Amino acid sequence: TAMPIPVVCQMLTPELVERVHEASLQILHEVGILVRLPEAQEILARHGCRAGGESDLVRWPAAVVEECLAACSPSFTFHGRDPQFDRTIPGDGPLMVTGSSAPDVLDPETGRVRRSRSDDIARIAALVDALPGYDVMAISVMAGDAATDPFGISRFYPTLKNCRKPVRGSAPSLSEAQGVFRLCAEIAGSEAAFWARPFVTFNYCPMVSPLCMDPESTEKLLRYTEMGLPCHGTIAPNAGLTAPLSLLGTLAQANAEFLRLFVACFQLLSTSLVSASSFSRIVSSFDFSSPEAFSILSVSIWKN
Repeated sequence: TAMPIPVVCQMLTPELVERVHEASLQILHEVGILVRLPEAQEILARHGCRAGGESDLVRWPAAVVEECLAACSPSFTFHGRDPQFDRTIPGDGPLMVTGSSAPDVLDPETGRVRRSRSDDIARIAALVDALPGYDVMAISVMAGDAATDPFGISRFYPTLKNCRKPVRGSAPSLSEAQGVFRLCAEIAGSEAAFWARPFVTFNYCPMVSPLCMDPESTEKLLRYTEMGLPCHGTIAPNAGLTAPLSLLGTLAQANAEFLRLFVACFQLLSTSLVSASSFSRIVSSFDFSSPEAFSILSVSIWKN
């Protein structure tokens, strides 16, 4: 059993947590989000958001956001192909997840950098399966030798074949995602068996910072939500480029973009994202290893 990781620091005081949350609500209500897909605008307008007119701006009243947060599920389970590897958060958290989508690898035999291949995915998946310190397997490399169509299956197959733990990945398109679902159903024994214990969660980028929902990503949000697929979006504003220069300003924007993702998903079919359904009121994201990213994206904001 993996050892729990203790919380060693509190990066924001409760007062700052509240200030960031209020600033995020103000961004959503007064500034709004550009929503470039008319179908999404119509759905959001039916659920209390201010949408329409000549611009594509959609604004979320604070009461609408708070209502969705209050209805949020308090926990989420990452299922593995083998139930012994199931992990429920926040109780089992924090979870250790591998990095993902590296184009190159250091060849284990020659020691030289080269393009990643499908057999690299298989070896990494087998290693993650064997190491108790890892909880979730993200598909770690791109696999330059994989067929471009279907590229998604070419990466999911060696992962699922060699790793029994929960798997996180993505597909270039909705049609490829459907192919991945069919593969998962074959592995699980039936579609019903897979959807009862979905051992794959999808990751995608649902927001173009600053504060813009592009048509393709929003289409994925709609369709994944309709399918009830457990998924979570990467929110990645860059301080000084696509977000304010200050770290707290960037965090407030990232929080607003995250809340927009969660609330929009909840409003569509009352189904939730992995991140949203896991943490009640929380903002969390990846640590991309720079000092600025560590300061901003390692922060988790809890509002209990």
